[in-house]
Amino acid sequence: MRNGLTIPEDVRYHQVQLGYQVVKGQRRWLTHEEIAGGVIEAIQEKKPHHLVGNVT
Repeated sequence: MRNGLTIPEDVRYHQVQLGYQVVKGQRRWLTHEEIAGGVIEAIQEKKPHHLVGNVT
């Protein structure tokens, strides 16, 4: 996703990809807490790309 973006040097860019969770064999959307936790983790750990949940 970063391709084609012009990001100033003083800006930190983090791409957070959202997936889903599997509970009792069923897929479900991520909760607000799971999404927020993933975003916070990406920022605190300075991860340029972070996946929250499953995508396959």
